Amino acid sequence: MTKKSIDRALDEGQVVVLRHDPMSRLCRDLFGNLVVVSLRHDEAEPIRLATVSDRRAATVYKLKQ
Repeated sequence: MTKKSIDRALDEGQVVVLRHDPMSRLCRDLFGNLVVVSLRHDEAEPIRLATVSDRRAATVYKLKQ
């Protein structure tokens, strides 16, 4: 996804995750930068700035019904 499409999805309230790791999601920090936040509690991964490869691997999370 492009940064513009990620920003649009976040503005619409959609959840943006990494394709290879759905437990890591893309969010904005206080300054508007894209960051990767891990939702796993067993592995202590710090919050980090999103790289270009993270943005390429981003996808909108869709619930299976």
